[in-house]
Amino acid sequence: MAYINVIHNFLHFSGENPHLFLYGMSGIGKTELAKKYASSYKSYYDVILFLNYRGSLRQLVCNDIHLNSCKRMYADGAPESDGEYFKRKLEMLWGIASERILFIIDNFNAAEEPDLKEFLKGNYTVLFTTRLDMSENGYRILPVTAFENFGSTDYTGIYYNDDNVIIHSEYLSEPGMTLKCFIRNCRRNLTEEELPAAQQLLARYEGHLFILELIAKQMQASRMTAMEMLDFLKNEGLYSTRKLNRVRHHSSAMPKSVYEFVKHIVDPQHLNQEEQYILKNLALLPVSGIIDRELKSRCRLKNYETIEQLIFKSVIQCDRNTGLLFLHPLVRELILINLVTKGL
Repeated sequence: MAYINVIHNFLHFSGENPHLFLYGMSGIGKTELAKKYASSYKSYYDVILFLNYRGSLRQLVCNDIHLNSCKRMYADGAPESDGEYFKRKLEMLWGIASERILFIIDNFNAAEEPDLKEFLKGNYTVLFTTRLDMSENGYRILPVTAFENFGSTDYTGIYYNDDNVIIHSEYLSEPGMTLKCFIRNCRRNLTEEELPAAQQLLARYEGHLFILELIAKQMQASRMTAMEMLDFLKNEGLYSTRKLNRVRHHSSAMPKSVYEFVKHIVDPQHLNQEEQYILKNLALLPVSGIIDRELKSRCRLKNYETIEQLIFKSVIQCDRNTGLLFLHPLVRELILINLVTKGL
């Protein structure tokens, strides 16, 4: 749990206006880490709000942060402008601000956000997740990298049980989190024979949580063992014992093995026509997503079977709280590239 404690120390022992940017490449686990922090320190805060950044802090404050005492005003039947409402609502937030109020702002990936400095004047606590290195602009960051020591061969105390992964207390650490993610998405115990192959997969993809989720879901969907998955990746040229280069993804470097694996998953030749059409539509929709029945209607589908299969394989993400379906940023980016280059 050391990483969680580091986040808290960064936030609350670094001066006024506590804020921190969790910075790292797509899929490395920034959002999960932010949620785990909120869960671990929920007793510290009076209020915790998890907010999705959709390109504008002004819109986020106006539409997503609700204050009963601050409603949009009307004059002669016309509503006040976003700018006026934002300023008035922000001043009210400053008035009630306390470090015991935590805002988690997910996917803050705007290179230029004109209202950021103004928003951070409040004495509330703000935890961002981002792919951008905000230290270049003078903000406090904590790089999120692949969990270390995930190659440990000691798997004692970690096992799958129904929908839960049970991990003994001594394994509640970053290495345990990585293995926990993998076993949970396999939805079964790994046999003794599979452990060395699983260890190689964890090491090769550098603890990248989203890729490990995809691999585990593919294993379950195709009834493959860890050894069969390892052989499959090698045969497809997606696994190499050579040290691979890193590719630039926005402002963070991503292991080439990670990038190539996702490219393989969303390549048109590995998708049927209905899957391609669904993914193209999701990629062109707002990043916040769409509910399943609207997606079904938009794509003129007979049933939800293909959507459910794509969710099952983690190609499509589903927010269980809101019911929204959306694409992981890396998946979305590669589908848009395919759309332009291959006519997906």
